[in-house]
Amino acid sequence: MPVLDWFRPPRYVLTLSLLVTLAGILAMGWLGWELLDRERLVEKQRALEGFESAADRAVSLFQRETAALERFLSMDPASAFPEATVAFTADGRGFRVQPLGGIVYFPALKEDNAKAEDAFRPAESLKYASGGADRAIAL
Repeated sequence: MPVLDWFRPPRYVLTLSLLVTLAGILAMGWLGWELLDRERLVEKQRALEGFESAADRAVSLFQRETAALERFLSMDPASAFPEATVAFTADGRGFRVQPLGGIVYFPALKEDNAKAEDAFRPAESLKYASGGADRAIAL
C-alpha cells in the first residue's frame, strides 16, 4: 500500500485524526500556559507574605524595645541607662543629656543673636519700605 493511498477517499478518517490531535495539542498548550500564570501568581504571593512576615518581625521587635524603654523610663530616673541608650531632654531651660557625655555634639545657643539680626536690618528696611529689592541687594 503506497503512501499516496492514505490521502484518497475516505479522507474523513485522516481529517478527524488530525483534528483530534490538534485539539489535544491546543488543550495541552492552554493548560500549560494557565499553569505558568498560576505559578507566577503563587510566587508573587509568597514574596509578599515574606515581606509581611519581615515587617511583622520588625514591628514586634520595635514594640518590645519601646516597651522596655517605657518600663525603664518609668523607674527611678537616677538609675543607669541600658547600653547604647541616651536620654536627650530639651525644654525652655536648656538641654539635658543622660548619661553625661552620651552624645558627641551638644547644641548650644549663642547669647549674641541680636547682633546677627541687626546686620540685615538696613537691607530689609530698604526692601520692604521702598520696594527696592535691587537697592537692598546692592547694599
